[in-house]
Amino acid sequence: PYLDGCLGESFELSAGSNFDLATYEWDVPAGMTFSCVDCPNPEVIASTPGTYNITATLITDICTTTDDLTIVVNSAPAPEYELIDDITICEGEDISIGGAANPGVTYSWTSNPDGFISDQSNPSVSPTTETTYILSAENGDCPTPVLDSVTISVDIAPIVSVANDTTICQGETITLGNTEIEEGVVYMWTGPDEIEADTFPNTTATPGVSGVYALNATRGACEVIETVNVEVVEIQVDIQQDTVEICLGESLDISAFVLPAGEQAAWIPDDGSLNTLLGNEVIATPEVSTWYFASHSVPGCGRTDSIFVRVDSLPDLSIIATPEKDPYCPGETVTLISNTYDPSSFPFIEHEWLSGLGYQTPDSLWNMVIITADTFEYQRITTNRACIDTASILINVEQPPNMSIIPENPTICEGETIALDLSYDGNGGVSWEPQDGSISCEECLDPNVSPTGTTTYTATSDDACPSSASVTVIVENLPVISVIGDQTICDTETESIQLFTGTPEAGVTYTWTSPDDASFSSNDPLVEVLPDMTTTYELVAENECGPSTASVTINVIEEPEVILDDQTICLGDVLVMEAISDLPDGVNEVFEWSYNGMTSNEPILTIPDLTETTEITLDYTYGPNCGTVTTMATAVVVGNNFSVSVDTEPDTVFIGGSALLNATVNADPPLTGEVTYDWFIDGVLVGTSNVPTFTATDIEGDPEQDITVPVEVTVTSAEGCVRMADTTLVIRFAAIRIPNVFTPNGDEYNNVFKVYHTEGVEVISLRVYNRWGQLVFETTTDEEWDGTFKGEPAQSDVYIYTTVYTLNGEQIEESGEITLLR
Repeated sequence: PYLDGCLGESFELSAGSNFDLATYEWDVPAGMTFSCVDCPNPEVIASTPGTYNITATLITDICTTTDDLTIVVNSAPAPEYELIDDITICEGEDISIGGAANPGVTYSWTSNPDGFISDQSNPSVSPTTETTYILSAENGDCPTPVLDSVTISVDIAPIVSVANDTTICQGETITLGNTEIEEGVVYMWTGPDEIEADTFPNTTATPGVSGVYALNATRGACEVIETVNVEVVEIQVDIQQDTVEICLGESLDISAFVLPAGEQAAWIPDDGSLNTLLGNEVIATPEVSTWYFASHSVPGCGRTDSIFVRVDSLPDLSIIATPEKDPYCPGETVTLISNTYDPSSFPFIEHEWLSGLGYQTPDSLWNMVIITADTFEYQRITTNRACIDTASILINVEQPPNMSIIPENPTICEGETIALDLSYDGNGGVSWEPQDGSISCEECLDPNVSPTGTTTYTATSDDACPSSASVTVIVENLPVISVIGDQTICDTETESIQLFTGTPEAGVTYTWTSPDDASFSSNDPLVEVLPDMTTTYELVAENECGPSTASVTINVIEEPEVILDDQTICLGDVLVMEAISDLPDGVNEVFEWSYNGMTSNEPILTIPDLTETTEITLDYTYGPNCGTVTTMATAVVVGNNFSVSVDTEPDTVFIGGSALLNATVNADPPLTGEVTYDWFIDGVLVGTSNVPTFTATDIEGDPEQDITVPVEVTVTSAEGCVRMADTTLVIRFAAIRIPNVFTPNGDEYNNVFKVYHTEGVEVISLRVYNRWGQLVFETTTDEEWDGTFKGEPAQSDVYIYTTVYTLNGEQIEESGEITLLR
């Protein structure tokens, strides 16, 4: 680019926008003056004629670019002119944009937007929108005109609306404006009194004095001011307090400040609680919580203020003690109580018990629990808002008499007696505890006591406030002996044994002896021994109360004799083999059996499945591993294995009946030789046979009920091998019933006469005779008589019957009377 200019001319160069993340660098030659060298649009003054090459560089983080400009500065001077700076005006204002005219200079003004032309050096303009005014100045010397411009910005004036001038009562609130709020406008109220929100155009005020309130609205270069004149009528009623609390029965002075000065307030309510209803000073004596109102008015205005007087009260504060006594004794539990009140009637009530003796419950409660200690007046302060009062009660406490016992710390030996002496300054009697028979008198001052062990004796008086004293009589016992228990050692033992396990007591003499070793004696309680035979050691320990004794036996174990006998069992039987030893009772024994590659550690060897003759070895360890004795025995197995089962035919019989008992022997090969069968019913042997069957007869049972009994058979083979089997047999009882009246009238009920019976009863005969001995019916079966004789109904009468039957294996003959009714 290329630019011409004249000497002294000022112009602006533009290299681009003012980017946030970019910088500019201008190469400024001598003879040129730049307003800045790191900005995008520097102001340049051509101060020296010449041709200048100007370089501008734009630098960013990612790239750099340059551009060049040639400026030719002529030696002719540039025309001179004046131009105001860019400015903002309010719409409708006039402003001059140039200056004084310079000789030889011509001026030519245009505008953007178009519409303005002038040749004056200082024209006046009044734009309605933002306008740039462009000046072209020439002087005839500089070959090119000088161009410059000024921009006039235009602000629009705010629109405001305020309240009309008005008159109000003192204390009333007024809304000062009714303006529609515009964006960008700053509002500010001023006035003679406090304004609620002075930057809000439509704020409120509560004027205390008359005056003018002004609203200033500013937007840019525009400012608008509107005013409101407010006249305030003086009137005021003010009671200083809002709420006052008093206690029932108290009075309250109430003052009201009233304007205009010299005026008086009127009061309500007219309920008799106020001393006057007109005035600025009144006295209130309410019985209940009450609102009081003070009022005053002037033409056009009235004012009222109020005060709430809360009337508080207290419940009945009197205190009583329970249980009620006079006097009390120390250590008694007493409750100090007052009449219960309804908490909802006294929601703010509080209590405080002043410092006292023996408090057991918090001091903020209505009632108090104490433990009496001494005479004391207890006080409680009760507060309910404005009410406060103190209640008190005197608790009289009588101190118990003094008691003491001598001697104070007596010590006696077991079985001894000691005299106790009680010192007592009371007026009542005394009693001693415990009453266990160890005290000579239970209501005297000087008893003798004979405790069997350390005992505490307590004497208690029966005064109104009893006292007590105690003494512990220590009973020294005989020496305490701690020795080891009886022990067992081997006859090969080499380590000595200490017999005493406790700590020897001071003042005790110890003597060890042995009834088995006359040469043994020692006074060392911790003596050690190693006997070569079983020996008992006896210890006598003696102190001032007498001797104590103990003994220890050391069993010395020698090798015992062990006997293990051969045994013969039947095939299928369980072998039970037990060794016999002459080892003393209580000595440890360990059994290790072995046979057929098997082992067992049980004291008695049990083999349930031995099938052949077997050699059995026993390793017998005795004592505390003193040694082992090995012995052997033979178990001979004979016969062959067999099993037995048994049944009965039938499986149910009646008392006195018979049953066939059958045994089944299962053997492979079959049993040979003589086999014996023993038969049992309910544990009683009923027969023996050499065959597997047996008939049991006259079987016994319970004549009152059916029973089930075991049936057993024991089978013994020729080799003496025994097997058993069992089953059960049901034995039933039998019963009969013979009626004494029947009614053969054809009504299907009780129409015949017979012997009624259960199973197991056999009727052998039944005969019926009339009163003249004539046989009217006879049967040898269970046949029944239908009440006829020779084909005709027999008459109603008493008949005689005889019958023979078997019952529970016994034949019985019975006779009686039968009544026939029609």
